[in-house]
Amino acid sequence: MSDDTNAYNKKVNKRMAAELAEVEDPIISGQLQLDRWWQLRLDDAAAYRKMMRELNPVGLLIWD
Repeated sequence: MSDDTNAYNKKVNKRMAAELAEVEDPIISGQLQLDRWWQLRLDDAAAYRKMMRELNPVGLLIWD
């Protein structure tokens, strides 16, 4: 292997170790779970809006 490949592998291993250390921290882990939950909520709302646009493309108030 060349020196460039070794340097790249060292950087990748260092970054993976830092990410693993973050996941082991309970505060960061909780924040990641909260972020994931919030993103799911946003995605669900966007999917609902997309479905409503497909069902009612002109925006008529027929669903109230």
